[in-house]
Amino acid sequence: MPYWEDLCFLAQQAAERAIQSVYQVHGWFFPYIHDLGDLWEGLERQGLVIPEDVRDADRLSRYAVPARYPGFLFPATQAQFPDARRIAEAVVAWAESVLS
Repeated sequence: MPYWEDLCFLAQQAAERAIQSVYQVHGWFFPYIHDLGDLWEGLERQGLVIPEDVRDADRLSRYAVPARYPGFLFPATQAQFPDARRIAEAVVAWAESVLS
């Protein structure tokens, strides 16, 4: 049986790392946070336009804590994973397009 909170956490991490890679390639400072909405805002301050379909990544921020601290919040469910995966894949594809 999969641990859905772990899979959703990995989706959040993939999106976070993809966003941070955009900061890195431009030589911009990024805060060491897991709030993807705050990371998007930082990119917008640098002048990047964030498409609506990847802006949904902010919803993944809620998965950053439960996998690290079990019992702190409600674990993710199987029903949540497909959406988390779809969002993470969109963010990674966006980052790849920005970086190429």
